[in-house]
Amino acid sequence: MSDSPNPIPPPKTTGGGWRWEPPTPAELQAILPQYEIHMLVGRGGMGAVYKGMQLSLDRAVAIKLLPPAIEQQDLAFAERFKNEARLMGRMNHPAIVSVYDFGRTADGQLYFIMEYVDGTDVQRMIAREGKLPPEHALAITAHLCDALGYAHKQGIVHRDIKPSNVLIDMEGRVKVADFGLAKLADKTQNSGLTQTGMAMGTPDYVAPETLMFGSDVDGRADIYAVGVMLYQMLTGDIPRGMFKMPSQKFRSIDPRFDAIIRRALEHDREERYQSSHELRQALDVILTTPRAVSGQESSAVLPKQQPQTPGRTVVPSSRNPGSAQQRTVPRHEAYQPPPKAAPTSTLPYVIAALLMLGIGGWFIVNRQPPAIPTHAIETAETTTITPPPAPEPQIATPHSPQPTPTTTPKPPPVARPPVKPAPAISTPPARAPVMPPATVVPVPPSTPAPTHEPIIYRLSQLESQFQTAFERDVNTAYTDQLNTLGTGYITALDRATQDATKAGRLDEALAVREEKQRFTTHKFMPSIDPASLHKSVVNLRNAYRTAEKKYAQQKDASSLPLYDRYIEVLSALEKEVLAKGYIAEAAAVRTKRDDVIARRRQRAAKI
Repeated sequence: MSDSPNPIPPPKTTGGGWRWEPPTPAELQAILPQYEIHMLVGRGGMGAVYKGMQLSLDRAVAIKLLPPAIEQQDLAFAERFKNEARLMGRMNHPAIVSVYDFGRTADGQLYFIMEYVDGTDVQRMIAREGKLPPEHALAITAHLCDALGYAHKQGIVHRDIKPSNVLIDMEGRVKVADFGLAKLADKTQNSGLTQTGMAMGTPDYVAPETLMFGSDVDGRADIYAVGVMLYQMLTGDIPRGMFKMPSQKFRSIDPRFDAIIRRALEHDREERYQSSHELRQALDVILTTPRAVSGQESSAVLPKQQPQTPGRTVVPSSRNPGSAQQRTVPRHEAYQPPPKAAPTSTLPYVIAALLMLGIGGWFIVNRQPPAIPTHAIETAETTTITPPPAPEPQIATPHSPQPTPTTTPKPPPVARPPVKPAPAISTPPARAPVMPPATVVPVPPSTPAPTHEPIIYRLSQLESQFQTAFERDVNTAYTDQLNTLGTGYITALDRATQDATKAGRLDEALAVREEKQRFTTHKFMPSIDPASLHKSVVNLRNAYRTAEKKYAQQKDASSLPLYDRYIEVLSALEKEVLAKGYIAEAAAVRTKRDDVIARRRQRAAKI
């Protein structure tokens, strides 16, 4: 790559300018020299996003760039981009991605600088796990309601709530991103953005009123999208057509989720929750009060007949899942807590605990699992173990003022049905001690759990075993090599500083010392260098990169046998499931195997 500061050629586009080739990190480095550009992390309808470092403040940032060709062809698109930066810049909430800067490059490209969230998003979590545990879905939705409630009070409607726009950082904190389709609820601010009648948002998450030309959109459209997302987190599916409620698909799910989703997905927005706070209160009831006992009437409300709109999702009645009735829930009757229920003032603490123990644990399991020796394929012995309750962590003070907390009983844990383990990639760990069974409130009768549920667990088990073996057999050695390389790099910098000092080369000595400070702080080597960087530092960096590339190739090569083993196990599992007549489940295994094959192909291409 060239580091020349020569003008960057116009972005390459095809198909009327909508297929855009974003600048390489080196090209963007020349455009924005005040930032250190590390890599391109994503691209989509709103442009391209890069990970970088703001040199003046020494902090990681995400840089969003809009191609000039799109701005020239669609002024409304560019206006929405500016709108995103301005709206997010006005907001200051712990669950909303912060915007630091906004402007235009010298060659006319719009950009803004925002907080970089190191972690994942809910869409990737669902894709990886199939569906999320109810306690995770509850915690994520509660924080999402808090963020939207804040935005709605500012007069801002997100209009594109979906799992990929809800981020989870490495500490389990929820961050709402991409307000690119947001608009002010005030009618005076809406002109010009939707005059073509284009429906804004992602189809499965768009509220019915959004599709009506000339209709004013308010925060209740976001509530509809939250309902779709909650259903997807609980079941792994999108609610389309005459879908089953979560507790009808999986008996382990609290039936009270059904009524929350049913009301959030009301076709008539007047029958939905009227605010994010109201939806949050309904979630609080599940968190702070016990589950209803089988045979007792829930606090859910009665259905009423509602005409079905062609092409829109119809929410089935829980009393008659097969009917074509649409569930309508009066606002004043939904989710009234029992008279003696404890107050909900401890919710922020419990939610924080759930995120720290739940979502944070998700990262620990998938990033640094315990070591398991690798052996031949074998079927693990079926053992049902009820885990002990998690220890109570120390919770930090919430960001917003809260009432004095009182003791609130936690809902009992929900037991997961025994599942036949998948053939192991490596030998299973030693059996854990059997704990006394947890107390589980009986679940109201429902349809049997679908046969594909165990497949999700078995595929998740295989992925966990693969990640364990990968961390132990591949990544640990690579990390050790990088640590040794980093130590040698600092030693080389010290030697270069001494040589430059003795020779009286002040500029070189200062440049090398600054490089040592940077590397010691970040332990990271950028892929490109600014044109102003001293030649001696460039030479040292290039030596580091050469060694790093060699180690990365060794890492990729050593991972291929593990991928081959993984693919072999998945092929055996596919045959096993198909032999039992489960065609859909076998197809799910095939899809997973194809994904692993693609991952292996990417590794092999780097060698």
